[in-house]
Amino acid sequence: MSETVRESVSVENGSITPEAAQRAADILLSGGQIILPTDSGYMRAVNLFHAEAVSRLRTSCGEETILVALLARAEHIEALAAEVSADARIVIRRLTPGPLAVALKASPLVPAAAHLPGGRVALCVSEAACVAQAADRLGAPLLGAPCARDDFDTALLLDAGAHAPAQPTVLDVTRRPARILQAGTPQRAILERIVLLEE
Repeated sequence: MSETVRESVSVENGSITPEAAQRAADILLSGGQIILPTDSGYMRAVNLFHAEAVSRLRTSCGEETILVALLARAEHIEALAAEVSADARIVIRRLTPGPLAVALKASPLVPAAAHLPGGRVALCVSEAACVAQAADRLGAPLLGAPCARDDFDTALLLDAGAHAPAQPTVLDVTRRPARILQAGTPQRAILERIVLLEE
């Protein structure tokens, strides 16, 4: 399904208006895609609980792409993770909100198309206010994949201007030592101060 960018809304100081948050939620609720700025650059996002939208995102990004659940608050991790280890709790407490995504065993709420290998899910508590605004208005987490702000045709662009393309670090904390599945932001040196990492 190809969509055309029909709307663009400015993001001011990381935030959007309540009307823009409602528009984003309406699009996401109907299975559409939006592009929004996150802690690690722009992501193309869908409603995590809309199975068809998640499947389309997975198909368009490919199996190799790590899809990241974007959460408004750290408390939401408990609902989406089947278990949260002691190491995971330390990492979450020290590095969220921010760009880090922690990989945990997925709860039954997470659609299979959003899973990483081994039934895990990557979870990121974003510091970007517009992510929380859209997720709160939707009443559900978002699922995102890194993109450039003008890479994909979507129904809505939440435009914060130029951002250098980046990707979040995805850290598997289902095991000890923890393992970096995708290097990005934050860098390894920061993580090594907090948790034992696989060489």
